[in-house]
Amino acid sequence: MPVFLCFWHVKRSWLKHIIIKCKKGTAVGLFKRLGQIMLMLPNHQESPNMFKERVQTTLDELLPEHADQTDFVKYFRSTWVHKLGEWVRGFRNVPHAQADTTGVCEGWHSSIKGGD
Repeated sequence: MPVFLCFWHVKRSWLKHIIIKCKKGTAVGLFKRLGQIMLMLPNHQESPNMFKERVQTTLDELLPEHADQTDFVKYFRSTWVHKLGEWVRGFRNVPHAQADTTGVCEGWHSSIKGGD
């Protein structure tokens, strides 16, 4: 069974690191562009390999634009680039993979832990 990361938790991690590692003037644009990459979907006639190449090319264009944010770029490359299939929406090609069920899952997890 494939493992997908929660979009909210991934973006939360990015934002935390952007705030710590980036200059304020570039943080919003970088965060927005990464969010757009996260939501990329394959074109109708695009093979999985072609889609992966398009996502990788988009990242390869974005990260050099922010080369002056070396700490964040290093963090992103070491933590997220090798996990594209876990956080880019377009790689979720199993039934119901496009549904965001985080709220239901969080509620279920809370009930297991003994929450209200």
